[in-house]
Amino acid sequence: MILSFFLSTVLAAQLEFVDGKCKHVPVSNYISQTSLFDFQGDFPTALEVQEANERAVRKLVFPKCAGLSEKACFALQSKTSVVDYIINTDIKQICSLTMLSAIYAKNPLGDTEQTPQDYLDEIAKQISLDMRKKLLDSNILTARSIWVQNPIVEGTECSAGMIGKSITSIVKDKILDMNIDMSVRSSFELPSIGIQFTIGEPWSVDVFFEDVNGQTSLISHFDIPSRYMPANSQVCLEANSLGLEHVKPDPSLRFEIDLDKNVFCEGDIIHPVIRSSTSSQVVVLSLMSDGTAYLVWPSVGTKNNVSSELDLGAFEAVPSSTSGEERLVVIGVPQKEKFGIFQEKNSFCKLTDWQKYVPKNSSVKTLSYQILPSGIGGCSYDSLDVKQRFNYSRTLERVLECK
Repeated sequence: MILSFFLSTVLAAQLEFVDGKCKHVPVSNYISQTSLFDFQGDFPTALEVQEANERAVRKLVFPKCAGLSEKACFALQSKTSVVDYIINTDIKQICSLTMLSAIYAKNPLGDTEQTPQDYLDEIAKQISLDMRKKLLDSNILTARSIWVQNPIVEGTECSAGMIGKSITSIVKDKILDMNIDMSVRSSFELPSIGIQFTIGEPWSVDVFFEDVNGQTSLISHFDIPSRYMPANSQVCLEANSLGLEHVKPDPSLRFEIDLDKNVFCEGDIIHPVIRSSTSSQVVVLSLMSDGTAYLVWPSVGTKNNVSSELDLGAFEAVPSSTSGEERLVVIGVPQKEKFGIFQEKNSFCKLTDWQKYVPKNSSVKTLSYQILPSGIGGCSYDSLDVKQRFNYSRTLERVLECK
């Protein structure tokens, strides 16, 4: 990412000699400056180029150091770069282009940032205060369940990471401090405390109480600056993993996928159960690591309606021909909403470009798991016989496109 930005900045600058003068196109939000230096001989030596570039940096920085501390001046110099230089052998000059972020120029030492722990300590105080206030005007003490609504691409590297887990733990601790009896860990049929993470810049978190009728009452809201998020969570902003950047889920519909583990050996029994917070229309896809998607539910003669729980049944684990990684993708809308082309699908088939069929108001839940071949990672060598494995592979190869 840094390299691509550097190259795009250089290209945008368009450094060139015109009529013996060095010119460039300014770049927005950057202070830029060209400097000319003479050289001897037919072509400059490496030392002459290096000295020219160093002088170019000092030429841009020193006038801006007026009134700054020595520490701030050094910081400013460290943020100034020679992004390009060109050589004109006719007039024997080196033109160096230096650039400095306008933001750094205003505040070279930057703001003093909290550590992640300092931030979490502040969040803990806020949640505690907000929950105490809410005791006065809600039925929060009747809560018997807690659940977490993760980002739409949950189940991938796209998640709130350790800080998300820490925030969840803080909420649970505060619930215990208030002597709220959480008899069930996660249930949509009991009064609940919900924690919802929303992808954005910054991310946001809502903690709220939900009664048995689905009525919600906000307890606490706060943002998570992106600097505290995992480095790879940036991809969440585009939802690249699933290509569902157009989807804005209906908050009233939530799914959970129950699976006893996420790593299986070839021949193990996989038995997923899907729970829905309210009556809904649902399809379930099996997404392979190469992007191939299979519609696995509803099956022929089955409607896609789910009242509260969907048992997908038990099936044997067979590793794919690639990495063995698979992902269950649950897509649904409330019972009375339009479900587009998914309303017509009810057979095991291959679905190409499935993302474009997902309605904008869909709720999505995903869960990744891996199937290891026999003899790998502690799996026994007698998981499936060769004939079974061959038959499974042939079946997938012959699956038709959904119509």
